[in-house]
Amino acid sequence: MVVRPLPPRIQSRLRSAPLTVAAGLTAAGLDHPGRRRLVRSVMLTRRDFPDAVEDLLGWQVQNRSGLTVLTSDPRVREGGVVQMRLGPGALSLRVPCRVTSVIDETDRASFTYGTLPGHVETGLEGFLLEREADGRIRFTIAVTSAPAFRLARSFPFVAEKIQDRITDR
Repeated sequence: MVVRPLPPRIQSRLRSAPLTVAAGLTAAGLDHPGRRRLVRSVMLTRRDFPDAVEDLLGWQVQNRSGLTVLTSDPRVREGGVVQMRLGPGALSLRVPCRVTSVIDETDRASFTYGTLPGHVETGLEGFLLEREADGRIRFTIAVTSAPAFRLARSFPFVAEKIQDRITDR
């Protein structure tokens, strides 16, 4: 699936925007009052760790979950920005984020991004691939979030169902 370049003027706007997450909030420290914690972990059937890493760091997790991905960098890098879209054309929700950390090691690869103004939620989302000693690959998504828009705060169960569906994909 194709990841498209983010137009330079949108890149500039997103790079200068402040993260909307609370100071000191990390994907590892997910327990914060008023924030939803979501962790999903699965063992992948594939055994090709380097290719799995390329998919992860090439935005394919987001792409394959049904989001349209426009990014400053075709491969995830710290400080890079992404504007994903959920839904069709002009009616799509824009989902802007900035990559806050990247790890690319022999048996572990991960990245985390934080939300930017305009995102329906405030929070962090982390994606982790780990190669086990027996060669199996574990994939984990960890999220901490809270609704940012009044409508989402009024109907949190709807926002949670949408988040669950995208995460499960």
